[in-house]
Amino acid sequence: VKTEVQEAPRDVAVDFTRRKVYWTALCCGLRRANLNGSNEEVVASAEFASGVAILNGSVFWADWMHGQIFRRDMGNSGTEEPIVTGLASPVDVAVDPQNQQIYWSDVGIARTQRASPDGSDIQVLNMSWAIM
Repeated sequence: VKTEVQEAPRDVAVDFTRRKVYWTALCCGLRRANLNGSNEEVVASAEFASGVAILNGSVFWADWMHGQIFRRDMGNSGTEEPIVTGLASPVDVAVDPQNQQIYWSDVGIARTQRASPDGSDIQVLNMSWAIM
């Protein structure tokens, strides 16, 4: 377990299959470690990472500044790729493993969307947003 924290952790997801915990950090991108906090490593140097979710051995996150959803295969290839682009300010990534969908909120245009894990078939959901 870490006794000294040098970044501001924000979002968290657990990969129970690989026994890893993933988190975004406001200063330091996307990281992961063993469930006990050991063997910390950088997954992506994504300065504007927001939201993190795990599906089928891939990790997904949003880049709120550049309007993209990214995927990185955590298997052997480890390739990082934007799968959805042209968004306003996406945050809060989640997955539905049963229906094989990724979800995010785009606070820049006040809508919730979903897509297939490869970024295809993007759909806007009929969600209401509270106006304050």
